[in-house]
Amino acid sequence: MNKILRYAAVAALALVSSLSFAQTTVTFVAGTDNGQNTKSDKPDQVVKEGVTIAADNAAFAAVNGGTQAGEYRIYKNATFTITSTAGNITKVEFTCATATDKKTGDIKYGGDGFDENESLTVSDDKKTATWTGDAATMSLTTNKAQVRASQIVVTIAGGDTPAGVAAPVISGEESFSEATTVTITGPEGATIYYTTNGQTPDDREGTKYTEPFTLTTSATVKAIAYVATRKAPSPRRNSSSRKCTW
Repeated sequence: MNKILRYAAVAALALVSSLSFAQTTVTFVAGTDNGQNTKSDKPDQVVKEGVTIAADNAAFAAVNGGTQAGEYRIYKNATFTITSTAGNITKVEFTCATATDKKTGDIKYGGDGFDENESLTVSDDKKTATWTGDAATMSLTTNKAQVRASQIVVTIAGGDTPAGVAAPVISGEESFSEATTVTITGPEGATIYYTTNGQTPDDREGTKYTEPFTLTTSATVKAIAYVATRKAPSPRRNSSSRKCTW
């Protein structure tokens, strides 16, 4: 007897008026978006597109003596703050300019120099640190050690959203005995990401949809589409969701 397998499909990007959102990223590049200081013991800041990165002991115009690359240096015992007038900050991603201690072999200047914070995640190699939240202002302290960054990417919520965006449609057999082919279609120009484990997809956690795929076991398929607005200069992502299970 053939075993009957089932899957539920959840489409995203509907109910634009109540659940829509847009995000803008503002990228600070050391050596390009410079502050004033090249050494410690003074406050420094950089302002870009309504976002200010600042610290009370920092050098945002520092240059690495070996590589000659620009660095944002947040010295030990400093408070680092980001303030936005463009919308609430939802994510901050630090790319750290790490170095290896010649005596101990330890990695220094990495994201682990920030004090522990429940909103902060540091990668195992200490080269990246990611803060997530929802606030107009966020702060981190460096009582542990100095942090050096080559780039800081700030994600801002809010902004203009298209007047209407159609939901991606997930198609496939509701009940199947061996396998079913799943097809996802979305609005023109959209990039679609999906998951098959029930988790909410996005452009980091989901799989980019490029062609129909096959399911051989029960699964929950979720999809989301990202549509860029034409407003310059920053790209925006727009999405919302509704459930449509069959």
